[in-house]
Amino acid sequence: ASAWFRASPHDDTDRRWLRVYLACATVLLIATPLAGSHGDYGAYQRFWGRVRDGADPWAGTPVHAYGPLFNLFAVVTPLSWLAPKVLFVFGHVLALSRLTLVIAARVSRGPALGIAVLGVLHPVVWIEQAFWGNFDVLVGGACLLAVDQCLRGRDRSAGAWLAAGAGLKMLPILLVPPLLVDRGRWRI
Repeated sequence: ASAWFRASPHDDTDRRWLRVYLACATVLLIATPLAGSHGDYGAYQRFWGRVRDGADPWAGTPVHAYGPLFNLFAVVTPLSWLAPKVLFVFGHVLALSRLTLVIAARVSRGPALGIAVLGVLHPVVWIEQAFWGNFDVLVGGACLLAVDQCLRGRDRSAGAWLAAGAGLKMLPILLVPPLLVDRGRWRI
């Protein structure tokens, strides 16, 4: 929130939108553990249980696209089996905040804050993340940050974010070819 107000002058409308965004994000974060465990999240819990027991998390499981960084969520499961789910939603809020700052810098802050509020209130967020506990938002957020950093000419930072996304789930590897080409020339 403080970065938002440091970025440029603000008015009361911006403050109201920011309060609405922060209130909605807080409600989302509180509602997430209250929704319990459903669907794939049960498989995640078994996966992290094997990690915590020192067993091979990939043995005896169906083929999946989870990367090695996905195992790190096992570290917070002693706090609660739902702690990783709250981290998934918190990652969504952080990625949405970054996206809002990027949009505000390029367009204006009014629409950017409206988009942020919609991004927290959208039913897909409540169903897929808060209820079902899908973690793809972290992968998407890492990809978003990789593209943002690439557009700013920060290739190493873009590569680090892309590696983080691929460490969670292998799909971000598909972004490597487009990020290596800049206006028809290789960036290597």
